[in-house]
Amino acid sequence: MRKLITNFDNVSEMDIGPLAQNCLANLAANPRYPDAKLPAAALLAALTPYQAAAAIQYPTLTQTAELAQLRSTLNQALAAVASMANAQYSDDEAALLSTGLALSQELEHQAA
Repeated sequence: MRKLITNFDNVSEMDIGPLAQNCLANLAANPRYPDAKLPAAALLAALTPYQAAAAIQYPTLTQTAELAQLRSTLNQALAAVASMANAQYSDDEAALLSTGLALSQELEHQAA
């Protein structure tokens, strides 16, 4: 059974903000995740400063380092949402997809 991706390091800088916003929108009032308030709040708390830092057109070295730290926090917040959903709905792809996050690829079984 497929699970939600929990590693967001390979998501581009241009795509990570919209992905997080989409996830927040999908979690809001989602009947499958009535207990998602804390992970959603953590995601919003990580997204807001990340977006502000990412909007700086000509960042200094310090600002670039800060953006990397904020990105790491945002990745962790997204991973927390994915992990929560994976634990809650381990065999329900529709419920997992309702978070707005992507599923992992099917693992191919190779013959010995």
